[in-house]
Amino acid sequence: MGKKTACECPMAGYCNRHGIKKTAHQHKLCQMHQGYFEMWDSCRGPGQNPNNCIKPDPPKAKEETPRQEVTLPSKLQMAKNFIQSAAKHVVTGAQSVNSETQEARLEICNNCEFLKKDELRCGKCGCPVQTKTKWATSTCPIGRW
Repeated sequence: MGKKTACECPMAGYCNRHGIKKTAHQHKLCQMHQGYFEMWDSCRGPGQNPNNCIKPDPPKAKEETPRQEVTLPSKLQMAKNFIQSAAKHVVTGAQSVNSETQEARLEICNNCEFLKKDELRCGKCGCPVQTKTKWATSTCPIGRW
């Protein structure tokens, strides 16, 4: 069953359009229930504060804007970040996410302004996104998944 609204988020987490972090249940409501989607669009949805909510601009055609060059953290910092992620992954049983979750995470990374595309590395932590998106214990350093 496909989505019934204009929701563009591939999975639960921070929603740029509505400016809040949505649970899996809220994400499903946003995708499947036009009334909830419209409430969030008008800053009246669950989890939003109408006093400091910015209404999304109407959707417009995507324009290709030149991306600024993404710089990675130092090699020492990247090693430290990756070792911490790998250790957590191993200690918790080296569990991986299913392929749908990994694809959704990769989609978020591919659209992120911090992705160093030529190396497929996160510009915030320096980790290789193909690996990090696969590990169940991994999280996005800026909270997008």
